[in-house]
Amino acid sequence: MKNKSRKNKTISSNSLEIEKGTNPKIARIIIAKQWNGNEKEVTKVLDIVYKKWKLEYENTNVEFIVTAGGFVEFDWNKSITKKDIGDPLNPNPKTVQTITSQAQIHLEKILSKKDYAKKFAKFSRYMTFGVDSYSSKLPKEPHVEFIFVVDLKKNKFYHTGKIYPTTTQAKGLVRITDMNSHFLKLDKKSVMILGCHDLTIFNNRAKATAKNWRKGILEEFREITHLKKPDVVLQHPHSAIKAGSWRNGWSGLREVLDGHDFWYASAGKFYEPEKTPESRQKVFQISKSIDSIDFIFS
Repeated sequence: MKNKSRKNKTISSNSLEIEKGTNPKIARIIIAKQWNGNEKEVTKVLDIVYKKWKLEYENTNVEFIVTAGGFVEFDWNKSITKKDIGDPLNPNPKTVQTITSQAQIHLEKILSKKDYAKKFAKFSRYMTFGVDSYSSKLPKEPHVEFIFVVDLKKNKFYHTGKIYPTTTQAKGLVRITDMNSHFLKLDKKSVMILGCHDLTIFNNRAKATAKNWRKGILEEFREITHLKKPDVVLQHPHSAIKAGSWRNGWSGLREVLDGHDFWYASAGKFYEPEKTPESRQKVFQISKSIDSIDFIFS
């Protein structure tokens, strides 16, 4: 979960760098600056990516276009109370459905504004979006962190959300409890979708210390992953400024899927206020196992 500040302020600087591998399977929209995820900010970045892609990389097609956790934010519905949510670890399904519908409506509004689904369908079949909403900047207060996968050709929306909260989030995150929602069958491939901290499920250090409900989630999700055997794993971190942040998670996942051929990638924001990042090249390289084309905004 990221550090919250304002809601409607737009960060105007959009310096773009593009790094393209030899045979990219994925495109990553990477934010390397302060980011608020409001509609104006998101559409500006999507405009720039589309125009640049069409102008200079028109013959480059990828399997997925991936964004970071919290790439999009929508306003929290103030009519939804803690009582409506119940236990955030196992929230009221009707309330979760209400929040999910609001998130999808907001994302659909953004994508329909300039026909982005049709535009980006020229380059990829699928695009993922981290979509968040917060009732407060305090992590113990109600908030939600979704990931939507959009079939750009059929305009079909799939969704899941963070299932494994951080310690500070445990009392506030409206957890998405349906583990099977993290697994999709797309173009005959098994695809696993992870929120940022969800990758920690595969960190063997976390496994060794997990207790109570954390241990239960960790063991069950690992077992499902072993049975589903995903061919593609897409993670959506809110931030990724250290090469070691997710290294143990990817290593543990390889152990769970030992003998199974799969590839992975993530597109976390390369920015954390008041923290010094490691080498960008090192961080970007460790967060994928295949070639990519990266659109990096700073």
